[in-house]
Amino acid sequence: MKYLPNWLLRLASFIAKLFRKINRTDIIPDKIAETELIIRGVFTPLFYSQSKKKLKEGAFLPPPGKNDVSVLRHDFTNDNFCKNHCLGIAIKDNTYCGLASFLAKHITELTKEHNIEGQVYLKITPLEDDLRTIVEKRPILKTFKGVPMHADLYYTVVFQAGKPNTTYRRFAKDLAIKISNYFEYPYPAHKSWQGNKLGWS
Repeated sequence: MKYLPNWLLRLASFIAKLFRKINRTDIIPDKIAETELIIRGVFTPLFYSQSKKKLKEGAFLPPPGKNDVSVLRHDFTNDNFCKNHCLGIAIKDNTYCGLASFLAKHITELTKEHNIEGQVYLKITPLEDDLRTIVEKRPILKTFKGVPMHADLYYTVVFQAGKPNTTYRRFAKDLAIKISNYFEYPYPAHKSWQGNKLGWS
């Protein structure tokens, strides 16, 4: 190294510092930490009862033919992005009404409590700009277009219409009623989130 010209040493130092900076601030880790705040978009009447003012288990259950529930990793985005992303989702005969939050560790705890460990878990699914294609490039950066902080609550079984899936429904009901915080969607005209700061307590 002592034979390298000074300009090359300076360039190497600059690149190293830049990499460390990116590593600290822009990389979204593949592993979901137990302490991460997870956000779910809520639609009524499918996921939320306006009359009872409470979340339904359907908020955390896949539709027939699917085995995943779309969520966002809030630690790598902000309240405004969560609100606007979910507001842009269309579910027939339903209206976006707010956001629900929980911590990643709650999935670990609840699956253990319901004896379904390994059958339901959080899985990273960063999405490209088309909102369908999973980002394969690594590392995943917060600056990527699309939804790089996207993840799924993933079930190892595909849900079928007419099948009760009682064990999973009990799990989802506990997640909805006992665990999750619900944040009502205020001020439809605002592009920014105008409600209470998203979190869990």
